[in-house]
Amino acid sequence: MIVDTDKIEWLLENRSQYFINKETGVAQSRLSKLKNNFSEIGKSSIEIGVRLTTLALQEQQIENKGDIKMTKEKIIEMIDSGMNVYGTTYENEKEVAEHCGLNVTEKDVEYLEQYDGEDFEHNEKQFVDGDMIYIIREPK
Repeated sequence: MIVDTDKIEWLLENRSQYFINKETGVAQSRLSKLKNNFSEIGKSSIEIGVRLTTLALQEQQIENKGDIKMTKEKIIEMIDSGMNVYGTTYENEKEVAEHCGLNVTEKDVEYLEQYDGEDFEHNEKQFVDGDMIYIIREPK
């Protein structure tokens, strides 16, 4: 994964430091310094940069879900960025939570889009034409 300072800046502007801290484990004091330009993003550790970039990608995907056309490439990009993507014929978040094999509730599941492309498998996950695509967040 590449550290993307533009995405990190977007994350710092569009999400609370509390939320970012809870999702990434990056200290709020570090986030405050980054947001207020007391510390340069490029001088942070690569690990922090990767965690922040990954969260920014996830949050942008969720925020823009109405604008995203689910394609095979987009699903693969989401999986490779660390998102837990689930394709299924279940039609609501509660059913997905019950059947996905993870210890999650429907609050941890979010519908993204219908996938209408060719069937494929990636990282041991299978996606079939007609699947409804969900994101499953790890419970906190």
